[in-house]
Amino acid sequence: IKICREYNILMPVQSAFINWKQEPDEYLERIMGKDRCQNLNPLRTFWDNDILLSAGSDAPCTTPDPISWIDRAVNHSNPDQALTVQEAIRMCTYNGYYTTFDEKDRGSLERGKIADMVILSDNPYTMKKEDLKNLKVEQLYLAGKKYHTCEATVPATIIHGIARNGRY
Repeated sequence: IKICREYNILMPVQSAFINWKQEPDEYLERIMGKDRCQNLNPLRTFWDNDILLSAGSDAPCTTPDPISWIDRAVNHSNPDQALTVQEAIRMCTYNGYYTTFDEKDRGSLERGKIADMVILSDNPYTMKKEDLKNLKVEQLYLAGKKYHTCEATVPATIIHGIARNGRY
């Protein structure tokens, strides 16, 4: 932690592994012991030591859903290592773009930046933290444009893509 802080080493984490079904806490405790398990995913420790956290997943092993990452960071199995809602959202938005050197273009809604954003089903700042897992993305905007899911079949999409790119 001291070295990370001193050299400004960023910490990409995978909060999707917190309370992960494939390795439940009871299983990990049996292997590692309860004391060592308390030190898994030390998000609060990193945050309080000014180590910049960004989030990601190990998809398809874990979910690529940022709502889940936020929920697990806030409702950490070790409450002493939990983040606040605001910290978890920052970890999953701006900090991710900072980690990839894209913070000047993305990661926050500001004039001149690319407007990637979501409309959520509820306000994560005012809802009960235990209910964060029920939060839904109502609408997605990429580069300021409303995103529409593909309604065509996979073969039709492939044929359209090939034809559109002028390959045939």
